[in-house]
Amino acid sequence: MRWYYAEDREYYSAREIAKLKRPNSEVLVCPKEEELLKALREGKSFDVLAPYLPPPHLKNLFVLVELPNRYGVLTTQEKEYLDSLPPQDKAIAERKIIENKLGLKITKPKIPEDKVIGLRNVKRFIWQIKTITDPKLRPKAVFLAGIPGTGKSYSAKYSASILGRYLVEFNLSKIMESPNPTFLLHSIFQYLEKLSSEGYEFILWIDEIEKMFATLEEEKEKRLLGQLLTIINELGEETGYKVNGVFFVTANNVTQIVEKNPEFLRKGRFDELFFLDVPLLSDAKKLFTLYRREYGNFGYYNTTMPQRSFEDDAIFYAMDEVYVKEKGRLGSPESGERFIYTPAEVQQICKELAKREKENQRFLKGETEVIELLYPYSTLNKVSKFLRSDVNYEKLKKVHLERLKKSGGRLTELDLVAVLSIVEPMAITMREGLSKMYATEKYFVKAD
Repeated sequence: MRWYYAEDREYYSAREIAKLKRPNSEVLVCPKEEELLKALREGKSFDVLAPYLPPPHLKNLFVLVELPNRYGVLTTQEKEYLDSLPPQDKAIAERKIIENKLGLKITKPKIPEDKVIGLRNVKRFIWQIKTITDPKLRPKAVFLAGIPGTGKSYSAKYSASILGRYLVEFNLSKIMESPNPTFLLHSIFQYLEKLSSEGYEFILWIDEIEKMFATLEEEKEKRLLGQLLTIINELGEETGYKVNGVFFVTANNVTQIVEKNPEFLRKGRFDELFFLDVPLLSDAKKLFTLYRREYGNFGYYNTTMPQRSFEDDAIFYAMDEVYVKEKGRLGSPESGERFIYTPAEVQQICKELAKREKENQRFLKGETEVIELLYPYSTLNKVSKFLRSDVNYEKLKKVHLERLKKSGGRLTELDLVAVLSIVEPMAITMREGLSKMYATEKYFVKAD
């Protein structure tokens, strides 16, 4: 039995349906699931014509046949709609429809230079893209692997910003779930090739490519991956698509790639392989300054050592007080020089502190029931160790109020310890997974 997948309405005329009809068989048009089950129970010989795919539990009964749209990516109905628009609106509307169907998100990000802390080697690579003019020497692709939250996706956005290019984000799930993923992939690059001929330049971003390796036992995924690698290898060459773009491919976990398909990471396929680790301690201080400023530059005061800065305390309490036992938890040879939190987690810490500043003002005004919001039960153990005594909520109210009054209503080191306890570093809960990831470091250049 065949399942004809057709978006274009032209296939649903009586004449076209008759063309699909095979001897001694009928064509069910847009059937509901109960109609399919009834036809199967009755032993009928039939094919299906529909603008949707078969139900997952019935898909193995059908040979999927995708019928092409009359106007390439566009259907007849979409073409008629576009032709009805004023000329000044048609081009914009057409791009939106095509990009949505192809699963592309095309933007032009603006990221200030001072918002990207660290990642020095990645930045050097980006500047190479800008400075190398010889097409034969210009980079084609870069692979970014590492811990979630260290800036892999941000690097793709930053590169588009610094180079003044459009960022093309691929919807990998949509491509893989398409009735004909290879056709969709080539349609994407045909479209990008057309835009390139009009002068557009791109950063082509594929996020979490390891998802493609999860089901590589299936022939469809193998073919799709093979096509993608061929496109990357031949990008801009005589035999490839003439797309003015550089690929940024990211992965949170390369263990499966290294174990099953190490050739994927060979030099030549990618101009460079970068590993993004947790930040160096010196960069962690800069990150705290950056995100503290972003969230309103909240006030901070160390009640026992007033000379200590917020940035110094954030590093000290995270590394030597709250998570002291986990200090050497990572497999990286440089773990002693690196912070325990990722940049994304540093951002969340600063966001939580900014929110806490407002809750502290409520507490000062006598709304003491907010204490359980400020100090969730999960933090009491860490707070008790910090205060060097057991703590219940009544005692905590008194201690917290005394510190707030002494600080003039600003956040104190007790607030900082509590928030650090709430925002647990991913590295602690991902210890085993990260150990495997660090074992693959030999393939990569450190981003810092």
